[in-house]
Amino acid sequence: MGKRRRVGVEGGGTTFVVALSEDGDDWSHVEERFEIPTTSAEETLQKVKEILDQLYPFDALGISCFGPLELNETKEKYGYITTTPKLQWKDTNILGILAGKDTKWADVPIGFDTDVNAPAMAEFAYHNNTNKNNEKKEEEEE
Repeated sequence: MGKRRRVGVEGGGTTFVVALSEDGDDWSHVEERFEIPTTSAEETLQKVKEILDQLYPFDALGISCFGPLELNETKEKYGYITTTPKLQWKDTNILGILAGKDTKWADVPIGFDTDVNAPAMAEFAYHNNTNKNNEKKEEEEE
């Protein structure tokens, strides 16, 4: 089995970042990283899709974005930026545009959350993984 490739998209108010990570000793190692200035929704998301197309195939996609976002999967506007002071982004279907049925990666597992929650979850996962690896090393040394 080859290395698993994971892509993360972080949508910020001034910059969108797309990063590729592959399995290895340090799962947080970034193989490739791209920055796109946040302009209009249409222009910015088109550039992000072009990068995702370039990076495909990948095994998982995580998308975080400024909001407010609709995160309830049972709601009609799940995946949208709802109300926002950035008027060009109001009612933008982030998830539908970046991971919709028209993409090559439509069947890839996707995570979607705010640009506040996603880094907190990543920190938790990273430190939890680091602690498990340290415990494993200690057991091996005994």
